[in-house]
Amino acid sequence: MTQAKIRIMPSGHAGLSSTPAQTLTQATAGTAVNGAPVKIASGVITACSVTASLGASSAVSVVNKSSAATCVGILQGSMAASSTKALTLTRIQRGQRFVGHLVNGVSASAKMAATNLHDAVVLALVTGETHWGFANDASSTFSNYASLVKGKVTKLIDPASTVNGRVEVEITTGGVFV
Repeated sequence: MTQAKIRIMPSGHAGLSSTPAQTLTQATAGTAVNGAPVKIASGVITACSVTASLGASSAVSVVNKSSAATCVGILQGSMAASSTKALTLTRIQRGQRFVGHLVNGVSASAKMAATNLHDAVVLALVTGETHWGFANDASSTFSNYASLVKGKVTKLIDPASTVNGRVEVEITTGGVFV
């Protein structure tokens, strides 16, 4: 079953007058899908490197510790191999919120009760998935938890307890917040 059915996309932004976007060329050997976390290296957009086999059932990949501090945003377009096309990214900065699906190493656990609003979630990719989401796996299932790109759930888009429901998240750790 696909957990992240849509790409992560920009949502509301508290205290900002516009969505903080930036357009740069992609790295020639870049491979990342729309909604993936990206960094800027040598003036071009490139995918953040990941650490795999974490979370419940070891089925989750996360932005690795070395990339967490340089993860600057969420890609708004897909990279094409052997291309240097211009792509836009939505910057991770204070007040910017993103919408994505809840994911979990155990798919049936990818749900949130209304009482869990403001809980921490981790920017994550489930093994075999294309789109990134926000994992609500227990913090103890992640190595280097303190160094991961995380956020707090600010809104439940789908009804509470919906498996793989959409949530709005404000990034609180990673990128500019490291």
